[in-house]
Amino acid sequence: MFIALPMLEVLAQVIPLDLAATLSPGILALTIFLLSKKINPKKKTIALLIGSFLAGLCAVLIGYFIGQSDHIVSEKTLFSGIIDFLISILFIGFAIKIFTSKDRKIKHFKHLNLFHWSIIGFIISITNFDAVLFILAASREISSAATSGLTALLLLFLGCIFFVMPIILPLSLYLIVPESATKLCKKINYYVVKYGIYIVFCIFLVFGLVFLKRAILIFF
Repeated sequence: MFIALPMLEVLAQVIPLDLAATLSPGILALTIFLLSKKINPKKKTIALLIGSFLAGLCAVLIGYFIGQSDHIVSEKTLFSGIIDFLISILFIGFAIKIFTSKDRKIKHFKHLNLFHWSIIGFIISITNFDAVLFILAASREISSAATSGLTALLLLFLGCIFFVMPIILPLSLYLIVPESATKLCKKINYYVVKYGIYIVFCIFLVFGLVFLKRAILIFF
């Protein structure tokens, strides 16, 4: 029998992972690139958003079902420890990979319609393993916490929103204050591209060590 964790405790576990999933410098740069174009910039960005949201939805559902398996396996403690250990290895591994990787440059895509941009949004988001790993971990925490159906649904939806935040924020600014948004987003993009890799590296390393500590405490 699993006792539901208090809502605040669940949020304390999930929100940091959701926030970490918003750090996607490549997707932010691509969004700003699209919004800076002259032909249908907002429509193309919305198409990109739809594809990215669908990728986030797939990720949270997979993470949720992984968490559900904790309830099925009789040796819940041992199984959770193994999952935590695997997540920690993935996080630390990606931290090393990110720190040693070269900067990725955005290619100038031409002759792509809205459907193509939605497909691109899905592909670049589902293969954006930095954010996907955080969303998988957050969704697993929601499922393992044995929260009520409505609460779990709201938290999973919130995870999807955080996942696509690098697209939502610039798009919202361009829709509300287009003139100011252009200058602001260019400045943000400059610092994100320049220092984002170090921020993401630190976040992956910290969460990797947190999950590793949880696994060690379970095993020993």
